[in-house]
Amino acid sequence: MEPYVNQLTCPQGTFSLDRYPDTGNRSLQAWDGGDLLILDHLSQLTVPAHGRILIINDSFGALSCALASAKPDYYNDSLLAQIALERNLKQNGQDPQSVRILSLDQFVSEPLRYDLVIGKIPKHLSYFSMILKVLRTKMHPHTQVIFSALTRHLSQGVYNTSTSVFGAYTTSLASKKARLVFPTLSIPGPGFEPPVPIEDFLVTEPWNEFTLVKLPNTFAQKGIDLGSRLLADNLPERTGKFRILDLGCGNGFLSLAAARAYPEAQIVGIDESALAVRSAQLTFQINGLAPRAHFVCMDGFKLDVQEPFDLVLCNPPFHEQGTVNRKLALGLLLEAKKYLNPGGSIVIVANSSLGYQGVLNEYFKGLRVLAKERGFSVLQLSDSKL
Repeated sequence: MEPYVNQLTCPQGTFSLDRYPDTGNRSLQAWDGGDLLILDHLSQLTVPAHGRILIINDSFGALSCALASAKPDYYNDSLLAQIALERNLKQNGQDPQSVRILSLDQFVSEPLRYDLVIGKIPKHLSYFSMILKVLRTKMHPHTQVIFSALTRHLSQGVYNTSTSVFGAYTTSLASKKARLVFPTLSIPGPGFEPPVPIEDFLVTEPWNEFTLVKLPNTFAQKGIDLGSRLLADNLPERTGKFRILDLGCGNGFLSLAAARAYPEAQIVGIDESALAVRSAQLTFQINGLAPRAHFVCMDGFKLDVQEPFDLVLCNPPFHEQGTVNRKLALGLLLEAKKYLNPGGSIVIVANSSLGYQGVLNEYFKGLRVLAKERGFSVLQLSDSKL
């Protein structure tokens, strides 16, 4: 089925925008009220004709497509967001090269000054703080900074973060179920600071005899979640040399658990978040296990791997913007299934109340419950009877 196309009409024009990945939920558009507020506000601003623009956290490309003619820079930690941007630029007859996508290292370290910075406020406050601290190194005295968020996602923590990093902030009136936030630079000496090393943003957490490294925007920022712990404690018994795929590796916790349980296994971890991949790499480096695993930023819905795997580990996403959506998780698991060796299996953890077991039985010949605890289940899936 062709992706559902939504038409965004704003002062900058009309654009056809799709979400990626397509989860089949046609009630969800590829933009929100926060995007509309920013674009409305920009239509009333005077931006230098040759000004340098940076767009941050544009999830599906609504802001970037509307401003593509200005040749902006773009940063988003999500590879899926970058794919959505490129698809939507092409869909609207725009040159994908008109928007320069910055890597994590470029965003953090490139010595550039921007005239205008616009973006969406992320869910994790630690990530928002990181973004603002990086922006302090990329501003001149007249840089305009505009963020937006849906009002239901705006907390006092957002305002406190703006104040602690920038010194002050102002806001717009609420409209379209959203609000604009204008962090205002008032702390002495900002805008002329050297780049901030990415290591300045990491935190560590002990786990057994190991140390986990976490950068902002990675899963389970406040600690290892119960589901992942349950999966790590109930890995299937296996010995010898074999290949493991950690699908959505996050900070490398499940990869670390696998390295501990299977001393001869070779591990590949993938995630669509560059910060997650960097966290996993640092986790294995700090524990002296770097040769045991390879981590790469990759679209889990379209795997690009050369060799099959014997075991796939995954704590899959069963929610989309607060709503249960099994298609996301199922899409990842069915893609991974294509790369299983004969006799291989996928081991996942999920909330026991979501009713996913019946769905999975339709796609996997073998399904075994390895553990249950406090509303979570660990399932082993196979293309043959277990």
